[in-house]
Amino acid sequence: MKDVQDLLAAALVGTSRTTPPLHAGTLLSEQLNAIQGDPEGVLLSRAALAGAVECAGRRAAPLQHDVPTPAPVDTLPEAPARVARHLPIVMNTPVVNEWLQLCAQAGWRIPHSALPGLLDLARFDTTLRVNLRPVLGERGVWLASLNPDWRFNATTFSEDAWLTATEAQKEGLFRDLREKIPGAARDLLTQQFKTEKAGARKRLLSVLQDTWTDEDATLEPLLENTLADRSREVQELARVLLQSLPGSAYNARMTERVAGMLQQEKVGLLGKLLGKQKVSLHLPETLDADAGRDGLTAIDPHKRVALDRFRELIQNTHPQALADALHLTPEQLFDLIQALGAADQLRWATLATRHVPTANVLQPCYPDDLALLQISAPETIAGRIGTHLQGQPDASHLLTLLSVLPGAWPVDLSEQVLNVIHGQVSRANQHQNDYRWEAVMQNAAHHAHPHASTAPLPPQEDSDDYHATYLRLRYAAMLRLLEQRRLMHDDFQEAQS
Repeated sequence: MKDVQDLLAAALVGTSRTTPPLHAGTLLSEQLNAIQGDPEGVLLSRAALAGAVECAGRRAAPLQHDVPTPAPVDTLPEAPARVARHLPIVMNTPVVNEWLQLCAQAGWRIPHSALPGLLDLARFDTTLRVNLRPVLGERGVWLASLNPDWRFNATTFSEDAWLTATEAQKEGLFRDLREKIPGAARDLLTQQFKTEKAGARKRLLSVLQDTWTDEDATLEPLLENTLADRSREVQELARVLLQSLPGSAYNARMTERVAGMLQQEKVGLLGKLLGKQKVSLHLPETLDADAGRDGLTAIDPHKRVALDRFRELIQNTHPQALADALHLTPEQLFDLIQALGAADQLRWATLATRHVPTANVLQPCYPDDLALLQISAPETIAGRIGTHLQGQPDASHLLTLLSVLPGAWPVDLSEQVLNVIHGQVSRANQHQNDYRWEAVMQNAAHHAHPHASTAPLPPQEDSDDYHATYLRLRYAAMLRLLEQRRLMHDDFQEAQS
């Protein structure tokens, strides 16, 4: 500090009136006095050195925590440079998920230099987290453990890791255990669930919902107890999971309530001869003891609308449980519920439980319901899209059809969509223009098969037509991204061979 003050005093007086000071008694005295030359240069050089030391020269602060253990050695090979070169280009685009999937399929890990950027992106993107985990490598997991914002990527389960994990980490650990040792994951849930906070309980049940299998029926006692959980969100998740079990006690209670509302009415002689039955709805005076924990709303004594209660029961009960309890086939069940005015609620229950027999019955009555089609006949979706493209395709309807297409588009369908886009953009003008085709192009750029053939646009007739010019620019952007994806796929294939 004294050196800086001496130099400042000399500068204020001026080098024409005084000489640079002689420094003594400081750590820099010898180095500063060694700087010689013209007065102005000496003063500025000494000020630069003293100022730098003033700003940066200090003792290192003592460590407040233990030094982390070194990163373990990676067991997966690093992605070759030929494919890694694409990562910076696709880093902030949806194509990064495609790159990560290709990397995992090849059995590689991401380069160390890309770890911080990808971990930061995954903080706000759950899909990216899932695709990132298999290619992190040991160093990636180690690095994620050192930053609280990245700890969602903890992937290797251990009892010690569980005890110190955050809620997000526990979600990752439980998902990892579900994939590797499902039985151990069920045991862990049974032992630890009650001791976890509401946020962690919600995360664990969400993972269970995503990865549900028939073997998870053994968790019914835990889910039954969770119906009385302190968190309403956790309660609702437990009900959804219990509804997916046709033989659960929850579904038994719901079907008993449905059966209790159905009353057989008298029919005439002709009806008896034809075997017809007439059923009406009867609303009970009060709710049973378990109705509240099963999520049913209280009965309003002023309204007492039986149909509202019936619809609520149908929507929250497994269709197979209803058919079994009422001794009906899926077709007979639908006829009964439709006659009573709750067909839409049966549809919602079918979607929630993904019950194929009921979806097959409902599909003819809801021909445009693509969610039902995904359950009943997913293999026909591509054909339906192809049929739509043969007429006068509507951009909005095409987007809806494409949104439910499972997985990547096959080559033939990709080329059909790209040909239709080509025709629409070629004909676009200020009088015939639909900006919804821009969304179709964005969809195609990310989901069309990268090796599908494309065609350049014909010359634009009116260069002053802004609408046509804009769509042509978007078409060119789509082609560039498709070309980027094609090169990426080719490089992965070449690098593996």
